[in-house]
Amino acid sequence: MYRFILIALMFIPFFGCQKTVKAPVSEGQLITILTDIHLAEAAVESETISVKDSMLYIYTNQILEKNQISRKDFDTTMSLYAQHPTRLDTIYKRVIRSLQKKDTLTGKF
Repeated sequence: MYRFILIALMFIPFFGCQKTVKAPVSEGQLITILTDIHLAEAAVESETISVKDSMLYIYTNQILEKNQISRKDFDTTMSLYAQHPTRLDTIYKRVIRSLQKKDTLTGKF
């Protein structure tokens, strides 16, 4: 009997893992938002640090507003995905593909 319980307890972590992340922001929205944020980062790259930080903060807020996502929901979503690095890696691969597509279409970011 104890052997059965011990074996069952060993498998609980495997059945308790979720493959999907229940986040306030959908994956599709997150990819769009992260793509736009990375484009904004590229746009302010040549600015001084203090100007860059201020501009990026403003751009990020505008991107979130455009996508009708609150800062809290975005931060919560990023925190959740940070706990699931495999899912975050998959999302970032899609962000990179999106950025590459934009680069191919325009010849630059």
